[in-house]
Amino acid sequence: MINIIKNEFISTKKSVLIIFNALIVATIAFAYFAGAKLGGVNIFTESDIVDLFFKSTVNILAPFVVVLVSKVITEEFNNGGMKIYLINPISRNEILIGKSIFIFINVLISMAIQLLLSLIAVCVLLQIPSLGFVVDTTLKYLVTLIPVIGLILIFTIPGFLMNTSRNAISGGFVLIAAFNIVASFYEKLNPYSIMYVMKNIALSNQGLINNSLISLGYIVIGFIISSYVFSNKEIN
Repeated sequence: MINIIKNEFISTKKSVLIIFNALIVATIAFAYFAGAKLGGVNIFTESDIVDLFFKSTVNILAPFVVVLVSKVITEEFNNGGMKIYLINPISRNEILIGKSIFIFINVLISMAIQLLLSLIAVCVLLQIPSLGFVVDTTLKYLVTLIPVIGLILIFTIPGFLMNTSRNAISGGFVLIAAFNIVASFYEKLNPYSIMYVMKNIALSNQGLINNSLISLGYIVIGFIISSYVFSNKEIN
């Protein structure tokens, strides 16, 4: 499994990671400009600046995972990479877990970059933040990683079902839209959406346990379905 992760870091292009972080920074810059110039907000607090980075990161996270899944999983069925893995004495579940860990590490790297940039922005625009503020901000990002695991495993399903990267990306975006549409029409289901959980799990300690359990449900369901689809997929 470790070799799978190492191989992914060697073979997978870093352009997706770079573009993702560039998009977040561009979104934050626009939001800051809009707030300062158009919205009439002259003073941003430490929390305001950190929230700009956090919300922008979380909002772009799902499309980022979809694209990564298409690159790491779907493309390998076409370029022969998946066949090479299966020649070795390794189970399909190990491949699924290894690739999911690689995607998770990419998300972790991106979130760490945005966390660091948000703290640098606070230092430049306001003042050096207190240790307590840094710890609270870090915990906010760390807690959000819980539903991210569920998000990754859910999006591996279209990654295994589709035959091309383009179709996998389209399927992933349809899935994102489906979560949002269902949540908008059925408000009672909104708290159970993985998208909602990811955006709100860090907002209060009271809902942390419930949101963590919901995330665990998505992790289990995503793994079971992905494992089933992968185990029954023919590789030419």
